[in-house]
Amino acid sequence: MPEVQEAISPGWQEAEHGCRKTAGLDLCGVREVMGAMQRRKGAKGQSEAKALLADRDWICDQITAGIAAADLIATDADGKTWAVEVKNCAGILPAHKKQAMEQGKSRRLPWMLMSHIEGSSSWLVQRMGALPVVWHAKKELASS
Repeated sequence: MPEVQEAISPGWQEAEHGCRKTAGLDLCGVREVMGAMQRRKGAKGQSEAKALLADRDWICDQITAGIAAADLIATDADGKTWAVEVKNCAGILPAHKKQAMEQGKSRRLPWMLMSHIEGSSSWLVQRMGALPVVWHAKKELASS
């Protein structure tokens, strides 16, 4: 990919709109496309997480995506409400748990982190005051 190599080498030229262009590649456009793809992937993950919670008789409200707020507010079958952070990415990182804990604290709710396990329909679920568990989608359990 010569365009990428050229993009990371010296010789940047600023485009009129303030974005960098090299070899005809508008890097702002690449950033916008990548951002849109990440938002779609995040929304898909939130939708799958909501379905997984609903399968377990939880009630969910979607709040927002991003760093500033929990992705979901969910109430379990016992009536306890959780600030839920959803991660639909390849890695499960300590920073994700830290983010979930901070969001729970800011909302004055116990935190919960749902991390999709790549290549499956299963999720690693970490909750305040509980050991981590793996939840499987009902469709995966039905085919076992």
